[in-house]
Amino acid sequence: MFRHDLAREAASAIGGRVSRRAFVSRLAPVRVEDIDELPLPDGDWVRVTTTVSGLCGSDVKQILLNGTRDNPLTALVSFPHVLGHEVVGRRTDTGQRVVLNPWLSCVPRGIDPPCPACRAGRYPWCRNFRSGHLPVSIHLGNCAAAAGAHAERFGAHLSQLFAIPGNVSDEAAVLADPASVSLRSILLAPPPDGRAVQVYGSPLEPWSKRDWLQDGPAVVYDTIGSAETVETSLRLVATGGTLVISGVEPPRRFEWTLLYFKEVRVIGSNGFGVEEVGGVAKHAMQHYLDFVAAGLDLTPVITHRFPLERWDEAVLTLKDARRTGAVKVLLEPPRP
Repeated sequence: MFRHDLAREAASAIGGRVSRRAFVSRLAPVRVEDIDELPLPDGDWVRVTTTVSGLCGSDVKQILLNGTRDNPLTALVSFPHVLGHEVVGRRTDTGQRVVLNPWLSCVPRGIDPPCPACRAGRYPWCRNFRSGHLPVSIHLGNCAAAAGAHAERFGAHLSQLFAIPGNVSDEAAVLADPASVSLRSILLAPPPDGRAVQVYGSPLEPWSKRDWLQDGPAVVYDTIGSAETVETSLRLVATGGTLVISGVEPPRRFEWTLLYFKEVRVIGSNGFGVEEVGGVAKHAMQHYLDFVAAGLDLTPVITHRFPLERWDEAVLTLKDARRTGAVKVLLEPPRP
């Protein structure tokens, strides 16, 4: 549970300069709590028992207070809220295994007819994140009235749940959200036919001694989005190439002259929705489940698992990824 409290946030931020544990201490704005279960927002919502949830980078950034006050997404969040939106669980009414599409767009909000973005399947572009019978929020995990998935149970609209085929494991299914984010990025700028994505040419060395390439990868996908990674991507991408940015970090100055000189095309990639693959348009998570059923295995990226009550260890493990080797960290709630 994350409770927006300026005093606790200040204590964490100041203490975090001395010890990383300040962000997960008893004085921090986030902790594991026993809370009353929220009522379902409407009759077409169901409860889901969490099997396993994935610790997203956005969860960790919020816990570590890694952001700025002028971040525009602060207009699209309500408090207090239970974190977590990457999840596999079982519907309590049918027992069916499901994976969650977390976007709280028009349909989950009871808005009919849906906005043009939702009708097109572009749920992250929804124009009604502040309307309907839910408070302001973009997805489960940052909504005061719809608890997130780092919990024993959560509620979801029927349209948000996708059945998991029997030959797809829970470990594979819980990666549907991050895999769908990556799929969207690739579909926005597929590598051109006949062009390698990673080709290293002769570097050019400016006075700063930070090399850059003219004949680099045709497309660079930046999943971090920090000033350092964007600048590195601009140095690596080919002249006339494309940079797709799907990560978000606090803003900082960086050397962007290469954007002009190389005539690089920069594309932002936000979330996922209905995507077209091989001429077939359906939700990105359904495409991913098809890929898994056909043999795609991304589960080696799962490096750590923690019980939910050890959430603080999980967060710090992901924070210190260079030391721990963490890539995808999972949380498991207590079993009934």
